[in-house]
Amino acid sequence: MQMSELVAALFGLAGTCVGGATSWFANQKLNQVSLAFEMHSEFSNSECSLARNKAYNMLQKYPGKDFDEVSEIEGESADSMWFIARFYQRLWLAIKYKKIKTQLVPELFGEVFYHWYLMHYEEKLVSLPYQIGDNLKDLKNWLDTHTPRQERSRWVDHCLALKQNMQYAEPSHS
Repeated sequence: MQMSELVAALFGLAGTCVGGATSWFANQKLNQVSLAFEMHSEFSNSECSLARNKAYNMLQKYPGKDFDEVSEIEGESADSMWFIARFYQRLWLAIKYKKIKTQLVPELFGEVFYHWYLMHYEEKLVSLPYQIGDNLKDLKNWLDTHTPRQERSRWVDHCLALKQNMQYAEPSHS
């Protein structure tokens, strides 16, 4: 084998490796973007929307009760609140294991997640001895560091106003 043939073979091999790596990297990025929009589509579909409404109403019905207590009272009807929590758990795991385009997450999921976290998960799920609570807390902490402060403040202010309105709407226990 001549030196020129060896050099050509090495350049060919290097080109194949670079091309393959570039193709793999581009495909990974495309898959991450696709997953973000697939998860958003799932979250926005009618089944998930109905589950969110059912879960929200159920949790509002039992103020001061955690997810376990509501599950004990409602039985299988409480599945909707776990369904929504598991969706956010999967979102966190996709972020943690770099399977989703993270730049899209705050805009696609942040506001609604903050609502669920501040209105329900923080008091009713995170304190329970389940991995899902830890995952939801990790998602909230991640959003805290990956969302502009002004946007996050708007989300928090909205939830605080809702909580305050709910306190005034609750019957007096005195």
